[in-house]
Amino acid sequence: MTVHDSKAANLVDHGWELESAVERNKASARFAIPTEQERRTLVTGDHVQLLFLFADKEPDGSLIAQGERIWVAVVAVEGDEYVGVLQSSPLTLSVLSEGDRVRFAAEHVARLLVPSSDGAPGDN
Repeated sequence: MTVHDSKAANLVDHGWELESAVERNKASARFAIPTEQERRTLVTGDHVQLLFLFADKEPDGSLIAQGERIWVAVVAVEGDEYVGVLQSSPLTLSVLSEGDRVRFAAEHVARLLVPSSDGAPGDN
């Protein structure tokens, strides 16, 4: 099964890329993200939200990036990287679809779905 590698993906050649949640947090303290430890200790079965950027064009033909947050389920941990399966299809463009696998790093994790003390899902 093909895994889309976020390190190789870019807007011009692939039509998508991942935005760093860490950099977004540095730019705006109002954009809260899970702690570094939480982002670096994901396990198979965790659900995380990533910040995808998709290439689009203005009416004049210039390239712009459309942002979309998408939940992915972690299916593999490979060193300091993760492989996740998209839990929905992007609304912006169809270069990726629900069920596609993407490789990402801790810096890309914007939210983490964690079970609460009663076992019900909650988010961080």
